Amino acid sequence: MTERDAVRRNIEIKARALGGLDRLRDIARRLSGSQGEILEQEDVFFHVPDGRLKLRILRPDWRRELYLVGQTRIHLDSVEGLGTFVELEFVMGPNDDETQGRRVVAGLMSQLGITSSDLIDAAYVDMLGLT
Repeated sequence: MTERDAVRRNIEIKARALGGLDRLRDIARRLSGSQGEILEQEDVFFHVPDGRLKLRILRPDWRRELYLVGQTRIHLDSVEGLGTFVELEFVMGPNDDETQGRRVVAGLMSQLGITSSDLIDAAYVDMLGLT
């Protein structure tokens, strides 16, 4: 299995943070046992024959807070022009079971108060109409 295959196996969801990030931040801090890490970044996308290539540049145009809960990354995002979002990414290891990953993500969604109606199935770049 290549590193690219492992990335494709991650279990991910993205949702609007309709009530803002304060409540989510408090829960993420409690679950992770940390204050999290602030990442200021910009993603630049290039069209390639088989999808998109993403170049991530760390700078102040795009704010992401990162909290680690076991194998899951909780991202709290503030995207200029779009608003606030939460992403959950269960990072699958080579021997991890996808069903277990989905169970972990569902449990975190419940703890964070994320419902299926909050979910989004689009990249920020697509939502901004930049593709």
